[in-house]
Amino acid sequence: MQTTKTLHHGIVCAIIALLFYSGAVLDQKITSMFGFYMPAAAWFFIFIYPLCDSVTEVYGPKKTWGLLFAGYLVCCVFMLITSASIAMPYAPLQNNAIAKNIYPPLKSAMLSCFSLGYLAFFAGMFINVKLLGRWKLRFSGKYYFFRSYIASAISEGFVVVCANMLIWYHRIPFHSIVILILNTYALKLLLTITISCY
Repeated sequence: MQTTKTLHHGIVCAIIALLFYSGAVLDQKITSMFGFYMPAAAWFFIFIYPLCDSVTEVYGPKKTWGLLFAGYLVCCVFMLITSASIAMPYAPLQNNAIAKNIYPPLKSAMLSCFSLGYLAFFAGMFINVKLLGRWKLRFSGKYYFFRSYIASAISEGFVVVCANMLIWYHRIPFHSIVILILNTYALKLLLTITISCY
């Protein structure tokens, strides 16, 4: 039983690290899907909320925070390893023109793992876990999907606004940031509903 629980926690931690890593790499790209503009990371990072909600519901907030920080730590190690590899000198036989165009932006994206955008995420996740735990006690453990959806909607709204402002302010026009915020939040709400149904 304990071995199975440890295995489950290890899998959750690995998924969280993967989502953090994907977010760091993809957050510097704005995609256009079906005419909607939003950061590429938004398509993948949404899965972290239902995952953490499930852990909070079954194991409690402390376990959720433990897995989140463990996943973030693993992600940071990957970021540092990748950044160090990119910083190494190029071999003369490599096509440096191509490499120098690809890797510097990637290195910048890697180091964004330590940026204010992630602080916004952890602040939003604190709101999410706090609300979900408090409402679990208030409703005696009932209405999980409703509690999860409302808590995620509130915390994701906070994260979307703060993260997009911190990442894109002074880099793209303000009205474009507003469009990113609205599109990203709408996608997150839709995916949260879809995932919660299953």
